[in-house]
Amino acid sequence: MNDLIYGKIPPQAINIEESILGILLTQPNAMVQVSDILKPEMFYKDANILIYTVIDELHIKSYPIDIMTVSQELRNKGKLEEAGGVFYISELTNSEYGNIVYNSKIIVQKWMQREMIRISHETIKEAYEDITDVFDLIDKTSLQIVSISNRKQNNIKTVGYIKTKISKSILSGQPISECFSLGISGLDFMSKTFNVVAGYQGTGKTALMLTACKNLAKNKVKSGIMSIEMSDVMLVARLIQSDTRISSKKIVTNDLTEAEKELYFDQKESDYDNYIFVDDDCDVTDKNIISKIIAFVMKFGIKVLFLDFIQLIEIIRNGNATEVLGVEKLTRNLQNVAKQFDVSIIALSPLIRSTEVPTAKSLRGGGLEQAASDIIILYDEFWKENDGVAWKDIPEERRGKVKGIYAKGRYTEVENRDFYFDKPHQLYYDWNNKPETGNFLNLFKET
Repeated sequence: MNDLIYGKIPPQAINIEESILGILLTQPNAMVQVSDILKPEMFYKDANILIYTVIDELHIKSYPIDIMTVSQELRNKGKLEEAGGVFYISELTNSEYGNIVYNSKIIVQKWMQREMIRISHETIKEAYEDITDVFDLIDKTSLQIVSISNRKQNNIKTVGYIKTKISKSILSGQPISECFSLGISGLDFMSKTFNVVAGYQGTGKTALMLTACKNLAKNKVKSGIMSIEMSDVMLVARLIQSDTRISSKKIVTNDLTEAEKELYFDQKESDYDNYIFVDDDCDVTDKNIISKIIAFVMKFGIKVLFLDFIQLIEIIRNGNATEVLGVEKLTRNLQNVAKQFDVSIIALSPLIRSTEVPTAKSLRGGGLEQAASDIIILYDEFWKENDGVAWKDIPEERRGKVKGIYAKGRYTEVENRDFYFDKPHQLYYDWNNKPETGNFLNLFKET
């Protein structure tokens, strides 16, 4: 194995490095074109790393960049000879020039290749160790690989530069962050965010998730569901129930009447059939969830991912499962993945039972309220009056009424809204746009 790694020159392009440095030393405004692309460590030759580091520092300070200023700064640092001396720096200006942006991307690619070799070598070495936690190793390697593309850019920028970036986005019509409409009461979530939808049992968290996935599919947006609580068959049976009015319980137990069987097999292919992806693996831990999310995004191109529900994800410490309460690190990782992959991650969460109106502090477990960008709590304010009452016997003015409490809104307007939870159909609507119930109660037999 070592023969495959050692004995070969790592990927590099020293002549292109020298060409880039030559342009930077002779063209005053060239650094503007590459400052957001190149970082010093991406150069292969040590002398070139030192020279580019000084050029970058002079650029940040808005100082002139030429042979004299760069040589003097290196001399001040005691690094001039290490960087090849004045002769080498002056010789750089005689290099063959080319497109500096194009050449810079070649340097980035060579650096990425070297990083992949380094990460792979470390992974192979650790995989041979008996004491290595394989889930830790998979998670570590996945995040290292993902971070390669992010490290190629300098994250420290002036406000003026960022404003220019926003202006370019507006003029080009290309948004910096996408906004995904869930099709319910103006409810939406932004990409690059981790969010929470919480509620007591019976308030329709799963129904809201499925309704949102169906609505996203209408806009050709792919969504994913990590269904830790419910099997994939039960979940899809809920979707069929929302389409056909046939109880999901009757579907999975094959307790259908002939009329219901005919209705079931008369279904046409739904808009959402190829836009919703489900993973019902129960063995989901904080050690393997990142890899699972990466697979969702990279293999299937999902843009919105639901976790149903987050407290069922095991937190592993020293190889043993602990109580699923310490989710602070997990939620930070989920937020980071959402940012890196430009997706929206939405975790479903139960609440701590209380007689008070719930708030963000009512979320079960710790760390969720700090990490989440938006938190929406589904609350049935009539739960006492409705407790134990059959659906058909609940007065229409409060039947299915669920308040959406915006417990936290980092990007969303904080405004409570009334939803309509169509429990027999397992669908969510805006309260003011709920469907006519006319013959509904006669068409659906509760089970």
